[in-house]
Amino acid sequence: MHPLIKKLEKFKAGLRCTNLECSTCGEFIYAVRDDLMVNSGDEIKRYLLEMPLNEFENLDDDWKYLLRKFCPDEMSPLLLRLSNKKHDRLMIELNKVEHLLKQAEINIDTVDIREVDKFLFQLKGSTYGDKRYRKLLDLGIKMAIKNNDNSLIETLAIVLGEEILNQKQLFNLAMNKIKVHKNIHRILYNNLRQTVPEVRGYVGDGISFRPYWR
Repeated sequence: MHPLIKKLEKFKAGLRCTNLECSTCGEFIYAVRDDLMVNSGDEIKRYLLEMPLNEFENLDDDWKYLLRKFCPDEMSPLLLRLSNKKHDRLMIELNKVEHLLKQAEINIDTVDIREVDKFLFQLKGSTYGDKRYRKLLDLGIKMAIKNNDNSLIETLAIVLGEEILNQKQLFNLAMNKIKVHKNIHRILYNNLRQTVPEVRGYVGDGISFRPYWR
């Protein structure tokens, strides 16, 4: 890693919170600009043009924000490379999904339920309108109902949101689990508390969601 990037990661100035646009952190942003972007700005900008993608991806989100804010021209090629990398990665994942779908057409019982669970969660939001994801969603619903699988039911509740109400059998299965499965209860509460009074009894346990397949 370039010494200036190391310095950027370690730099601290005054009080700060997680909101870089607030009045407190405004002072922090300008301190960073004055210390790095002015004094070492040209060198940083030159380095951004050749920075490895994995190095940029590993930077703290605050620093990514600052680099975008103060070096927009130099960041554009880097962000384009990052976008292309994400697109290539997405295509690889969708090809794997296509393989799962073909396997399910032959024999659904040979499909790895954890793979279906993983791809449904990982690809949510990034494949809007893609027919392969929609077919994977239909496959996931069938497998969740058939196997009564808690993790897959939980993932589907996240992905479907309010649309789970249109999947009556899956919704009833999820509702039957809310007394003993807090993650499912929490998700249904967040998505349906205004339309389904039965989910309002949720009490948080302070545990963040973690997919079972991780």
